[in-house]
Amino acid sequence: MSGKMYRTTSILTGVIAFVLSSGIALAQDDASTSSYYNRSRQISVRDRPHPEYDQVGLREGGFLVLPELNVTTLYDDNIYALSNHLIGDEELQLTGQVTANSQWSSNALNAFARIGQSVYASHSSEDETTGAVGVDGRLDYDRSFNGTGAVSYSSNIEPRTAVSASPDAASPVRYDVGDVTGTLSKEFNRLKLTGSVQFDNYMYDNGRTTSGGYLEEGYRDNNEVNATGSASYAISPDVAFFVASSISDFSYINNGVGVLNRNSNGYRADVGVDFELSGPFRGRLAGGYLEQSFDAAGVPKFSGYDVSGTLQWFPTQLTTVTANTARTVRDSGILTAPAYLSTLISLSIDHELYRNVLLGAKFNYEDDTFQGIKREDGISSATLSAEYLLNRGVAVSLYYDYINQNSTGTERGALFVINRIRLNTRLRY
Repeated sequence: MSGKMYRTTSILTGVIAFVLSSGIALAQDDASTSSYYNRSRQISVRDRPHPEYDQVGLREGGFLVLPELNVTTLYDDNIYALSNHLIGDEELQLTGQVTANSQWSSNALNAFARIGQSVYASHSSEDETTGAVGVDGRLDYDRSFNGTGAVSYSSNIEPRTAVSASPDAASPVRYDVGDVTGTLSKEFNRLKLTGSVQFDNYMYDNGRTTSGGYLEEGYRDNNEVNATGSASYAISPDVAFFVASSISDFSYINNGVGVLNRNSNGYRADVGVDFELSGPFRGRLAGGYLEQSFDAAGVPKFSGYDVSGTLQWFPTQLTTVTANTARTVRDSGILTAPAYLSTLISLSIDHELYRNVLLGAKFNYEDDTFQGIKREDGISSATLSAEYLLNRGVAVSLYYDYINQNSTGTERGALFVINRIRLNTRLRY
């Protein structure tokens, strides 16, 4: 067994042992958070409770069962994400989900199951079925020490807009993801220590090209491990500084298929601040250095600045402005490029026009730099939304989506513009 595989197996074994011993746990609550790290003075528009419109659910012992059905009609003016010969179509999406949440005074145990079906009016090759199941929870050892964990499995369809999507695929590529996550958090008055491990297993189905040929996707099967540790020190109940470090490992199951060894590993080190000021601001901002090294000969490593964070501004109780940024190393899905470095910047505005009418606008810009090939993508996107809550059981939402992908380099990707209009009806009990 290689050293890399040994480390991956050891980390996975530790995560599974933690999840089993802690009874499976997730989602921090106020009972286990000291005053030095309580960031709930301000409530965002999307998180603000609306008791008169809250889902009722079904009481089953100590659990609240929440069934939900979403019916979405959609028009997409470029379903294949092409730069020319644009083809539009209408789509019907049906998504059913059941969630069960414990109602205990301490500890937590939750579960969910979701299934979705999409049907196109004129292009049945794009029809898709997706699904997911998962369990998560939290174990409170005491008010200052808790453990969380989650296990999930999902069956997904890769969208045509994905950087790895083949323009020659007769239908979107299907892939499955298994995820195991564990976290421990301990507070010593002003000092807070947190450690987490996440293991993801990706498995891709082979497909067919538009000409009937074989589309190989097995080279993309991989295990991804991320482990993070951080230490925070609160100088007041409103402000805490922290240091954080993480390691990552990409290990490809069918490595050697094709011409490139796709394995890689990396690390990042950051310093940052976590705060909620008496003025209308809350955030967690970090910056530092990241590096990702590749096993393939001749593929240079990623290295440079690291930045991540969320900043929220509450100009009024009815308006929330949120800015996010992050740099992430991701699997490219391209045979000759083991990964790409994604830098994302986003800005969203949410406004409560009336008690039951919520308006939203979100703007994203993503820069993707590929390693091993000469390609860089710039993706601009925007979403406008309006949600109308009729009662506890029914809500209607209207969305407009805009996506514009630009790509440069000798091995550039697709260039396309997409406009979508979505009308969603959410039915809950």
